[in-house]
Amino acid sequence: MANADVFWIFMLDYAKGWGIRPHTHDFYQLYYITSGKGWMKLDGRKLLLSPKACVLIFPGQEHELFKMQSGVLRMIDVKFYVHDGALENELRGIAQTQQLTAEFQKLLADVRAEWKSALPFKKHMADILLEQCLYILIRTHIKAEESKFLFPETPAKTKDMSGLPAKIAAYVEEHCFDDISLDEMARELTYNRNYLCKVFKKASGITIIRYANYLRIAKAVDLICYSTEKISDICESVGFHDIHYFSKVFKQITNHTPGELRSRQQHDMYTDIVEHGRFSYRYYDPD
Repeated sequence: MANADVFWIFMLDYAKGWGIRPHTHDFYQLYYITSGKGWMKLDGRKLLLSPKACVLIFPGQEHELFKMQSGVLRMIDVKFYVHDGALENELRGIAQTQQLTAEFQKLLADVRAEWKSALPFKKHMADILLEQCLYILIRTHIKAEESKFLFPETPAKTKDMSGLPAKIAAYVEEHCFDDISLDEMARELTYNRNYLCKVFKKASGITIIRYANYLRIAKAVDLICYSTEKISDICESVGFHDIHYFSKVFKQITNHTPGELRSRQQHDMYTDIVEHGRFSYRYYDPD
């Protein structure tokens, strides 16, 4: 028996007037939002659902999808069991709401394609792919926890926001890698920009621009540690156009310069290579 056991996975649209009443069940459930926005309640906490958000619902947890007031919320909805105690313990220790990449969405789509196919071993393949999704959730949480050591001022309060502050945070998260404009945000949210700044600062303790820079630098840390991109290219890709300003903000938030972090990562890799190289019987001598 596989560790993960898929028994239902569909792509669903929730249009105006549609929602899900409060309920519980004895299986796990996973929502991955592909487009649109909506609100749900999980164990009494109100959560904003926006693109790339992933919500993991545990057995026995009461949850509700509030009626859509406008637009369409599209999600991949997976219902499954977990038959491995170690995996269950890991899942119980992670954040239930995370932001995942488009690659995660593709993997979920592969789970759905296998589950609905007529090919041999389709259920086995779907279970294996879903298990991979669950390990990605665990790894994403671990990476986020590790990054807290680099971010002493992590704005954790944004996770529990609701109302207008949550809308501001969601807007910033969606646009932070572009040239974010407070005036454009004010027009889209139909509020005065000074009022938005005041409301967000009161709810989070930081400014909107500070939060945008935090998200940009968090992404930059990930790219510096787990890619070979040039730091100048990373600077551009996360929304900064001045390498000196990027380095200044990076240092303020992480207490390291981008170069120091890259050097530390390379040193760790070099150490691993040296240690691994002790098993010389595995290798041919270089020419």
